[in-house]
Amino acid sequence: MDVIIHIGQHKTGTTSFQHMLKEKRLELLKLGFYFPESLAGFAKPSHFVLNLCSLAAEHSSPMKDSMTKKGAWDPSALSQVLRDDLDKHYQLAVRSNCHTMIFTNEGLYLLQTAEEYQRLKRFFDFAHKITCICTFRDKESFASSYKKQLVKQGIVFSSDKTHYSYVAEESWLYDYDAKKELLNLCFDNTFFLKYCAENAIRNLLDAMKISLKVDDTTLRLNVTPLVSSQVKISSSKH
Repeated sequence: MDVIIHIGQHKTGTTSFQHMLKEKRLELLKLGFYFPESLAGFAKPSHFVLNLCSLAAEHSSPMKDSMTKKGAWDPSALSQVLRDDLDKHYQLAVRSNCHTMIFTNEGLYLLQTAEEYQRLKRFFDFAHKITCICTFRDKESFASSYKKQLVKQGIVFSSDKTHYSYVAEESWLYDYDAKKELLNLCFDNTFFLKYCAENAIRNLLDAMKISLKVDDTTLRLNVTPLVSSQVKISSSKH
């Protein structure tokens, strides 16, 4: 079984892509691709529990902060629930004659270290190969859109240089070369896409080698009106 993990970035069509995968789940099954509708009891097309269980104790994310404030989770217990549920999904994928499982969460872009990405990979010990796919906006556009999203969520910008809301010009969030190097180090295969609003979903499907008919213009959700870039796909470790 192969596994594809889509990690965002934020504001690159991720919400639209996740809802499309949910809506097209039966069509995907016929093509050999398995997409879990829920994960560890959370029935959302964004598999944010992967972010919660992969982050180091000293790092955070909007979802981790939200869950912590609610007092609604125990990291160790949730990790075990996740492992058990992933095994169930794997068995279902095998019985459905699928060759690839797809997981997606933009919060996985917020992992910062090899240890965190290795922790993520260990949840998929059944995988023959794990491919990571990330779409990158141009830095100026991403910074502007990401800041607006934080403000929308009521999140205060941080002065901690390791925090996900540290948005100064030199923030680790915008160091694309370092992020790509880290992903190449940790995963069997990587695809890096340059964001194009008009074809964001189509480009992701193409990178995954999924032949589905979709109309990006009718699927776009959670849109920030910013100028987009032309598409460019690069890959490594093929």
